[in-house]
Amino acid sequence: MNQFTRIGILALCALLLTSCGKQEEITSTVEKVPETVMQTETETETETEPETEPETETETEMETEPKTEPTTQPETETQPPTQPPTQPETQSHAFPSTPGATPSSPGSPGYIPEERMNDTFRFGQMNVALELMQKQMETDGQKNILISPFSISAILALTANGANSTTLEQMEAFFSEDIPTLNEDLQQYIAILESKNESRLISANSIWLKDDPMFEVKPDFLDIANNIYHAEVFSEPFTSDTTEKINSWVNEHTEQMIPSILDSIDESAVTYLINALAFESQWSETYTDKQIEDDIFTAYDGSERTVPMMTNTESRYFEDDYVTGFKKYYRGIYDFVALLPNEGVDMQEYLNMLDAEYLLNLLDNPQRADVIATIPKFSNDYSCNLSETLKTLGMEDAFSDWADFSNMTDAVVKISTVLHKTHIEVDQNGTKAAAATAVEMSLVTATLDEPEPPKYVRLDRPFIYMITDSYSNLPLFIGTVNDITN
Repeated sequence: MNQFTRIGILALCALLLTSCGKQEEITSTVEKVPETVMQTETETETETEPETEPETETETEMETEPKTEPTTQPETETQPPTQPPTQPETQSHAFPSTPGATPSSPGSPGYIPEERMNDTFRFGQMNVALELMQKQMETDGQKNILISPFSISAILALTANGANSTTLEQMEAFFSEDIPTLNEDLQQYIAILESKNESRLISANSIWLKDDPMFEVKPDFLDIANNIYHAEVFSEPFTSDTTEKINSWVNEHTEQMIPSILDSIDESAVTYLINALAFESQWSETYTDKQIEDDIFTAYDGSERTVPMMTNTESRYFEDDYVTGFKKYYRGIYDFVALLPNEGVDMQEYLNMLDAEYLLNLLDNPQRADVIATIPKFSNDYSCNLSETLKTLGMEDAFSDWADFSNMTDAVVKISTVLHKTHIEVDQNGTKAAAATAVEMSLVTATLDEPEPPKYVRLDRPFIYMITDSYSNLPLFIGTVNDITN
């Protein structure tokens, strides 16, 4: 190996040693750099790309931002306002306009269906409900009262199609509508309610005619009864066997909740017009065993009962100077409404001060708020004779010897009795309720007749309740619980 070769090899080795030393120095330096600096450098390198395309950063942020979607109802329906008003802001009893999106499925909080009954019908029917309740309070104030304004209206409206002259005028005044318009409204209303199969509602009408040559019903009346009210018509001898048939019909069409409506048939009776109503629905959210516990219910007379109490959080709240309350949803289009008079407010006095406009306005404008609501399990059977009540509400002629039902028959007839029976069961699964109303007509004789903190509503003392529909907020049933003995 010559001298020049040795010098070249030595120079190459020196160069290699120098390079290795610098690499170790660089590696050592990198290891000493904090991770945060490395992340910053990485982010800087990433953010240099959008400078040429500004939209890219915005689009990337939109795509990476998590999307929040409502799990049950729209945000406007599940979150209460910051400061819920103590009085409804809207004074009209028409349907309020709901801001934002409204739930489209029946049974969801705040659901407002497209088919809405007109205000004249709603006002008239609510007025009927309140006037009947107020009259029943006068005689049965400390009892558990339950009536079905729907059942009563349906069969009296059918009967009114046979009325004429002053008798007809008084019946139209009672309903706040002329009878042809009422026929159309009831036909529409019943069709809407029965078309929704999430809950079970059955309304049926029947006419029982005495097989007597002295009494014959006009075809025009029967056409209205059939075409609008879908009434079944029966011709019977009006014996004890007929009583059994009528009671069997009522039992069948109330789902066995009301076994009978008549004890016997009066000798002067020539026709019975009967409505049967059955309602059954589960809660939209049924109660679990953990939500049910025994607690005290204080009756109207001050006595205490230990009863099962069911507690859940609801989303619709009522409050004014006299009551607090809530709305609880059934599956479908029906609601359970409870109104609890404030301490010191007598329930009978509160009911007597109610009018249709006030109650419709209250029900149309619930506050959106969390409500810790407690309901007792209860059941109740109630029966009454509405004859005197209806007379005092302006329907005197229909019960008198000068009653004019010439659109029904050429025979001189009057309403002799209006019988009403109801039944209800409220438990952790839902509600079963039924009503039957019978109009007995007889031939006229010589005898004359006449996010805030949650609200709390604990129904542990007498309260008012209703089963309403979301199309009209009208009560299919309205009642009071003054005591619980079951």
